[in-house]
Amino acid sequence: MTPSKIIACGIGRAYFRKARAQRAMKFSKRFYFLVVLLPLAMTLLSACQPVVRERTLPPSIRSVTVPMAVNRTSEPAFEEYLTVAVQEEFDFDGRLRRARNIRDADAIIRIYVTDWENSSFAIDADGFPTAQEYSVSVHVQIRENIPGRPMIGPSRVINEVYVFNADTRTTTFVPEPRRREELTRRLARTIVREVITGDFTGIELQGPAAGAPIVVQ
Repeated sequence: MTPSKIIACGIGRAYFRKARAQRAMKFSKRFYFLVVLLPLAMTLLSACQPVVRERTLPPSIRSVTVPMAVNRTSEPAFEEYLTVAVQEEFDFDGRLRRARNIRDADAIIRIYVTDWENSSFAIDADGFPTAQEYSVSVHVQIRENIPGRPMIGPSRVINEVYVFNADTRTTTFVPEPRRREELTRRLARTIVREVITGDFTGIELQGPAAGAPIVVQ
């Protein structure tokens, strides 16, 4: 074998060895991805999925009605905004039919607004409020639409807080009525969720808030 052929054979063997090493490395990378990284990624993705709460409302309740909420605070007309928002949220949710009148409903949803606060918690060097919050508390009762039947579960105490930019000098300032609308919409979603999937166990006591019942967990 001539020297040129020997050199060519050596180069060829080195090329094939390098090619095999590259293929092995690619395979090991794919194996590592499939065995280690892919299950880890799937675990992380599954952890990010929202947990769907199961219905706890008795299956006999297929329709509800939402009369005008009772406002026991000094915030004017909030009960009107909240009642409309809760009715619309039931329609949007779709799991319960909203009856237009009490006679056609399986259950009646009673809402009592017991607390409303508007406070500033961030103030700049000039004493100008830059951030404020609305906080509201409501008591929700679910009553089966049959005379003499007890309330379904205890009264629920629901608290909602909405923080917003109150600095009119900035582009992210949140004006009225957008503040009230956002707070009302969030509260309505929480009320509907608690009516359908809330905890129906607890101790019901008569609370001091203008005669409204409260729940002790």
